[in-house]
Amino acid sequence: MGSTPRCFQFTPAALGRFRAAPRRSHRPGHFCGRGRGLLARDEVRGQPFQHARHSGYQRLAAGRTLCLLDCGRIAPGAFALDAHAGTNAFELSSANHRIVVNCGTGGLANQGWNWALRATAAHSTLTLSDTSSAQILPPGLARELLGPRLMGGPIEPSSRRAETAQGWTVDATHDAYLAQFGVRHERQITLSPQGLMLTGRDRLVPAWEGSKGLNFIVRFHIHPDIRTSRLEGGGILLKLPGGEGDAGWRHRYLALLLEALHNPVEGRLPGTPAKQADLARRWRTSAR
Repeated sequence: MGSTPRCFQFTPAALGRFRAAPRRSHRPGHFCGRGRGLLARDEVRGQPFQHARHSGYQRLAAGRTLCLLDCGRIAPGAFALDAHAGTNAFELSSANHRIVVNCGTGGLANQGWNWALRATAAHSTLTLSDTSSAQILPPGLARELLGPRLMGGPIEPSSRRAETAQGWTVDATHDAYLAQFGVRHERQITLSPQGLMLTGRDRLVPAWEGSKGLNFIVRFHIHPDIRTSRLEGGGILLKLPGGEGDAGWRHRYLALLLEALHNPVEGRLPGTPAKQADLARRWRTSAR
């Protein structure tokens, strides 16, 4: 039998920062009390679910590497009061070290930041035309009655996983931008069998002609404990803390190399007919 709470256990020291997960401390070993208590009461001692079907999360694990991908809808009703617009966002860790993360929440001490941290830009995914994939209710009567709920988001997100010679692959699609911009966002992530390489592809697929001239940006939020440096020939070295012998990961954006990983990857959807206007950007993160 699988364990749902442990599906979201990103490292022994932290849960993934998806939707309304708190940011808490960055340091390994500092686990929020609620998360620690939840796992302590988890009576299912089996392996964590690899696909949490009801919430839409996908989990890829191999070797010491773990990748979590959010492929679900925005939480409904009152649960949307703390929901985040992070569909197709992912997080990545190696052993106890978190590498690619989402921003989480500001918590009680930084509540003024929560509106920004709930937007798509605060998550490691693609943002189209500087627009969040779901929006917080604006000030007015509806917000006074319902609170700062997150509205919109994907209507029919989907994901599927398959085992290939290159490792386990997850293909995720969401339609949150379909009504406004006429495109779907597709993300494919593959983790190698030994957990030494994570490859990905982001693709914008127009649903009809006229979906053109749209700016997009792909963000990879890097954990503050990770040091970055530029590699000769392109790519970025991600240095993990702790002085481990293999504590280096390289990140390369195959179609559009990063000048610095702290900066996002930007581009423009070409203004061509719908069948030819899909845009793909491939990226790769690997242990050296």
